[in-house]
Amino acid sequence: QAEDVELKMRFLFTDPGLPESEQNLYVVLKNGVLRCKNNKPGEATDATYSLTRMELMGMLASPPDATFALFVRQLAPPPKRTWNLIVPLGYDNRKSE
Repeated sequence: QAEDVELKMRFLFTDPGLPESEQNLYVVLKNGVLRCKNNKPGEATDATYSLTRMELMGMLASPPDATFALFVRQLAPPPKRTWNLIVPLGYDNRKSE
């Protein structure tokens, strides 16, 4: 099922104090692999979302449109939506709190 899905989305985070590198994220879900880049500002997407990080968490529970609903379904099938997120070595999660 994941092999047939390719989604390209952009998340424009509006949280105050976020580093510039975390404000404009280009996300591609292809062949079951999720990739996130912060250096593709002109890349075409299927959908763009301008929101805060807390609003993103709400969207995971209640998708606002068909594109995001497909994205959530690919991450983990309901009802057990548990994700393992891999971040680069040395990533400082405190910057995003």
